[in-house]
Amino acid sequence: MPSLLDNLDDDLLAEILCRLVDVNFTVRCKLVCRRWCSLISTHNFERRFQDQYYANTPTPTVLFGFIANYPNPNSNSEWQLKTASQHQVLKSCHFKSHHQLTSIGIVASYKEVLLCRSMMTRSDDDDDQRIYYVFNPRTWLWVALPPFPKQRLSKRVLVGFVCEGHNFRVVRILEELINSNIMTVEIFDSETNQWREHSCLVSRPISFNFKYPFTFERFPLQQRVFGWNGILHWFTKENCLVAYDPYNPEQCHLIDVPLVDDDVYHRTYHLGMCQGALRLVRLRWVPKYTVNPHTYALQFSAWKLGDYKKGDWESTNNGVVSMTVRPGTDGLLSRARVSPDPNHEDIVYLMFCRQISCCNLKTQTWNLVDVSLHVRNSPDVFQFFQLIFPPWPTTIHITPK
Repeated sequence: MPSLLDNLDDDLLAEILCRLVDVNFTVRCKLVCRRWCSLISTHNFERRFQDQYYANTPTPTVLFGFIANYPNPNSNSEWQLKTASQHQVLKSCHFKSHHQLTSIGIVASYKEVLLCRSMMTRSDDDDDQRIYYVFNPRTWLWVALPPFPKQRLSKRVLVGFVCEGHNFRVVRILEELINSNIMTVEIFDSETNQWREHSCLVSRPISFNFKYPFTFERFPLQQRVFGWNGILHWFTKENCLVAYDPYNPEQCHLIDVPLVDDDVYHRTYHLGMCQGALRLVRLRWVPKYTVNPHTYALQFSAWKLGDYKKGDWESTNNGVVSMTVRPGTDGLLSRARVSPDPNHEDIVYLMFCRQISCCNLKTQTWNLVDVSLHVRNSPDVFQFFQLIFPPWPTTIHITPK
């Protein structure tokens, strides 16, 4: 039976749908009919929806959450997901691939989209499983990528990806055992549905050796490749940051990190986004033996990248938070993950063992995030990823060959 909405032209219908309050309800409207699905799936509708959102929200708050990826304590081959968020956008989810005896492990995130990999083992360095997936837990849409080329299999790679518009690119940075000013990457382009190898000239020789213990020397294993504003960033052994644009694969540049001359073995550096700018957070932990042998003064220092091209960092704030850790987990502080709050520059999140702590650098206090990540008999080492939700869900799509 036809409705009154069937008589509206596309422009007026789009205006009505853009004014719906709940974005998830708007997305579900794709199921009404083929016409509505085609209309809501266009770039123009996405742009109009976001314009409407920002027009009605003078000071928009970035919605974000965290997702933990960890081995199932009862299975040698299964990885599980558990989420922590104060927003209903992100709910607990668990998914497996369709391959027998495999499960899904997260290797990178960008906005609210996850790059996953079919895994047979618990080792995050083993690269013998060649199937990648791009998954949006907000919409439950996922796509499987074709296998990457066999001729350059490597046991250790850095992997990242970016999404711009309806296009995404997955980048595998290949390991080199000697310092080099030539970087070799493999890039998957969703528009061509193909992997291609590229070589990029770096301004000075740097290390592409991703072998332990370098990864834990200053930069945790979990903080591998961070995508921001369409650019991939990762730390090198030479105390600098590589900025690589997958949409200009022949170019990259180096950004020096504002290192402080102190104990190199008790500090780590982390990247994130806050108020639209790239943030660098240094975590340094100092034991307070006079209080408790397991109590640490966690010293946070934060910078934002003011001039991206010049690589000028601006110091924003510092803070010290005292925290007592569980006996036996002191050595895991080097694997802790720190993410700045996307909205408030005085707040950072510390992801350590099986919990997420919200640390206020201004008041020098901390509290646990509401949602508990306790999993019975689970290992202490979780892989944490921060998800940032734009007003409209990120579209993932692969052009058929």
